Amino acid sequence: MERQRAQELLSDYLDDELSDPDRLQVERCLQQDPGLREDLDGLRRTLDSLSRLGQTPPPSEFARKLEGKIRLRSRGNLFSARRAMRLPFEWFSFVIIIALLTWYLMVVLENRRVELDAKSSKTPVTEKQQPPHP
Repeated sequence: MERQRAQELLSDYLDDELSDPDRLQVERCLQQDPGLREDLDGLRRTLDSLSRLGQTPPPSEFARKLEGKIRLRSRGNLFSARRAMRLPFEWFSFVIIIALLTWYLMVVLENRRVELDAKSSKTPVTEKQQPPHP
């Protein structure tokens, strides 16, 4: 295995996320290359230092200031009071689709009603009702 490839796998090696063949190859490279062992030790020290860092909460006014900056840069389109009063575009589309569906169903049902009325108004002609032939 090349040294560069072994360096790329050091983080996964420390996290124990390598397959067995890759892990064995990295370990062979570590035995042969003292520079690679130094890189691994440096990575371990860095990870240990990072794990000891505590999480610091953001300042109390951070969210308010961030919303203000976003509002300013978006020219009031985001995080504004008037934004809450606007209907989303999707709602407008939904209303139009429902209106078109309602209109379509009304037209189709009206045509079917007319067809049924036309069929029911035709009375079947029987032999008794037919005029005699001259």
